[in-house]
Amino acid sequence: SGPRHQAGRRPDHAGHVGWYARRHRWRASVQLSGKRVERLFASEDEARRWLADTVRDWKDSGVMAPATGAPSLGTYLAAWLGRQATGAKRGSSGQGRTGKTLQEYRKKVETYIVPTIGTVRLDAVTADHVEGMKHAMRQGYVPGTKVVLGRGKALSPRTINSTRGILQAALDDALRRGELSRNPARAVAPDKNPAVFQGTALTVEQWRAVLNLASANLPESVLVSLTGTLGARRGEICGLKWESVHLDDPHPWIEIGPSLQQVTGQGLTITPGKNKWSVRAISIPQVLAEHLQRVDPKVGFVVSGLRARDPSHSTLLAWEPIREAAGLTGVRLHDLRHTIATLAALSNRISEAVLKLYLGHAPTGITQVVYTNPSPAQVREATRAVADLVDELYAASFKI
Repeated sequence: SGPRHQAGRRPDHAGHVGWYARRHRWRASVQLSGKRVERLFASEDEARRWLADTVRDWKDSGVMAPATGAPSLGTYLAAWLGRQATGAKRGSSGQGRTGKTLQEYRKKVETYIVPTIGTVRLDAVTADHVEGMKHAMRQGYVPGTKVVLGRGKALSPRTINSTRGILQAALDDALRRGELSRNPARAVAPDKNPAVFQGTALTVEQWRAVLNLASANLPESVLVSLTGTLGARRGEICGLKWESVHLDDPHPWIEIGPSLQQVTGQGLTITPGKNKWSVRAISIPQVLAEHLQRVDPKVGFVVSGLRARDPSHSTLLAWEPIREAAGLTGVRLHDLRHTIATLAALSNRISEAVLKLYLGHAPTGITQVVYTNPSPAQVREATRAVADLVDELYAASFKI
């Protein structure tokens, strides 16, 4: 059957295509930045196409190692951000990152990491460099220079820790790709006792007042009714279409999934959802079903009709007048999500697992993540308990 390897033409990147007799396949292999990448194919043409595409993408990524050594950290981070935009999150079953998440990553990389340690060669980054970045962020500028970070003010421990986390994730990627032998960011501990943001949960009376005001101010206020009864995220509600609303069923339900976001440089974008658990079909309370029955038109987006609207604009039109009328100055629309979570948790009759299904939160624990896989119909049945609780709270027949 021929030799184990029959070397093909060797281009300048030292890649080659050869016959792999043991598995009766063609094997293509190439050395990229010190790491050999190999794949098997059924034909020589497929192997050569893959080899050419792989080398081209590698060169276009900007991380091709120069003759003098590894790329700078800034160059590698730029390529890493590009991969995050096209690749899937690890362990996410193909789910990619949302535009908002990528926007936040890029902002922290370009505003804090690159100005402080971006010129350091990737394989020369040490824990001291990471500590230096954190110190500069605490000052709001790079000591000894005129380089200002962000607005030039001291940054919070929360921002410092999240930036360090992004750097750690990028260097973990370099570790997996064979670019590094260790991750120096892992040797640097996060700042202690960062300020943790706490949402505001409304009282039952305040929550009822908000829903009553929303019911009387159609159609824009449907955004408030959906948030106040489902605890859904704003992007999920603004991306909700009428075709996903099922009001004719004996137990009305709704399919929540695509999220509408305003991403800088891209405009309005529809993303698959925050994570795979955020795509869900849940029962809805009767109070919400009655509100939706009175909203026209019954096509396009539930909140804004045939054309999508910027979620922040929808909030301005729908939430702010109701918030002021209810005397809740300073309370965010997202605090209605906190309210539903709090009221359901305090009722002592909704399990944590069911509440997470209702809110679209990622489950915790190996049992929920690996072994529990309810069907959409089972999720709707389980979440009916939360919908019934919302109706009872609204009717004042159940008190917390």
